[in-house]
Amino acid sequence: MLILLQSEIPSNIPKRMRRILANRASAARSKERKKAIIELEEQVAELQQQGQAHEGAMHELRTSNATLGATGWLGLCEVNSNALFHASFAAETSQLQ
Repeated sequence: MLILLQSEIPSNIPKRMRRILANRASAARSKERKKAIIELEEQVAELQQQGQAHEGAMHELRTSNATLGATGWLGLCEVNSNALFHASFAAETSQLQ
């Protein structure tokens, strides 16, 4: 669609026709702005979701880091060994029933 600015409309066109053309041009520009705004809002929503996912991952890493710092590497291995023992014991117990 051809979009004319008010200053580009020839002066020999009747006033009513110039107004109609100017209104159409204004509506077309408004439609383009609205389309651009919708695209930007979609990008914002996507980036917010990514940010939330990154915050969750960062929280997990901080928790893991704190655990490593509090228990030390050997302590963490011991915790994992105990958890593995309890899990295998629970599995054996459930198989016996």
